[in-house]
Amino acid sequence: MKYFFLFIIIFSQLSANPKNSWQDFNDGQLFIENQLQKQVNKNKAKNVIVIIGDGYGITTNYINRLNQGQKNGGLGDEFILPHEKLDHLALIKTYTTNGQTPDSAGTSTAIHSGFKTKSGLIGLSNSSKRGDCTSEKKELESIMDVFKQLGKSVGLVTNTRVTHATPAAVYSHSFDRNWEDDSKVPEDCLQDDIALQLINSNIDLVLGGGRRHFLPIEVLNQKGKRKDSRNLIEEFKTNGGVFLNDNNDFKNYKIDSNKRLIGLFSDSHFPYLAEKENKPSLLELSNLAIEYLNRNKNGFYLLIEAGRIDHGHHAGKLNYVLKQTQQFNNLIQNVLAKVNLKETLLIVTADHAHSVGINGYCGRGSKINGICYRINPNDSKHQNKPNLGLDGKPFSVVNYLNGPGSIFEKKYFFYYANRKRLSDFDYDEIEFDHEALIPTFKESHSGLDVVAYASGPSSYLLNGTIEQNFLFHIINHAVGNSNINQ
Repeated sequence: MKYFFLFIIIFSQLSANPKNSWQDFNDGQLFIENQLQKQVNKNKAKNVIVIIGDGYGITTNYINRLNQGQKNGGLGDEFILPHEKLDHLALIKTYTTNGQTPDSAGTSTAIHSGFKTKSGLIGLSNSSKRGDCTSEKKELESIMDVFKQLGKSVGLVTNTRVTHATPAAVYSHSFDRNWEDDSKVPEDCLQDDIALQLINSNIDLVLGGGRRHFLPIEVLNQKGKRKDSRNLIEEFKTNGGVFLNDNNDFKNYKIDSNKRLIGLFSDSHFPYLAEKENKPSLLELSNLAIEYLNRNKNGFYLLIEAGRIDHGHHAGKLNYVLKQTQQFNNLIQNVLAKVNLKETLLIVTADHAHSVGINGYCGRGSKINGICYRINPNDSKHQNKPNLGLDGKPFSVVNYLNGPGSIFEKKYFFYYANRKRLSDFDYDEIEFDHEALIPTFKESHSGLDVVAYASGPSSYLLNGTIEQNFLFHIINHAVGNSNINQ
């Protein structure tokens, strides 16, 4: 009889909250069923789209998931981001040949050429030396070269300067990522600057920022940086290209020809979304790019970079990052709605991670940009009592290892630790500097692995822990190219 009453008690507890009791288990069973029904896509890819969240490491993905889930009314952890629904994934090792912690030049070169190289180099082999034009110059064949040989179109969209390291690896070869215009290239160096290489390339579509690197210093009312007096925008138009300068140009543009298209909508990077809404937006530019490139019956390659995630981390401003990752989510969801994954390989990844960490032990529902509250032993949601350090002060869920928000302050010639009473701060203040440990002008990248999520032809090849340059070879295999000569 006692067992009968014990059963009744247990059953009544389970029945009181069946979702909490059984949902996790049932979700596990459903996962198995879905996995068993998956079909491996071995089709030849017509198109390839790579979406790079610059600096979007595993920790940033967790931050994004909790933020989006909490904004949707949940505790956060249970939320599934759009790219997390893709069929396959792999951990990606991001180091460069000389950097345990990489930069975007070396990592984007790996993705777009199939070779790892030194930090700071774009599209050049490891035998080259950064900033040294006298060193060996072996130009690496890029994804653009491969796709052009196959009769496919190539485009890129970014909210950074189009001459910045990540997009530049699609079309350029440079001894230094900073040689975006001729003002930075040494006088005795015969290498063309990155902006000039873009104009002289055969890339079909480029949309982003960085107008200043295409204009001479002499142009009135412009922020040109070129010392050679060349107006590359006018040269591009004279040679038959179509140029878009602002949102009005963008809204009035009609795709009615095969003319090359370049749109530069800001002098440098796009403004942070925390400061100003971008017009046109990264999502709108991506829509135009897909529509434009889709006209080629042979297919296309498109790089879309959400680059200001990276810059928000560098600034140590987590609230900047959260704004940019929300746009990132919408961008991915929009692309998924526009492409046919039977013929399009979609890869969502990052070039590198950042030196950002998650504190413990935070109860569920602790705001990702706020204070770490204690775990509640009686409920899913936290106790609403902050965890305290040994100094008696609360701490935030997210901290940086280094950056401008360091707990060390300089007095005279010395630095001393002075952790602020974080409970006095408004975490939702957009300019709030999240605490960092080591004082630096900018927060840094980290050498942590990133994730590549994928669906579409050959996406099943993303499996396990792989080198970053393998992504190029997966893409190359997906489009059925067997003629690579490096």
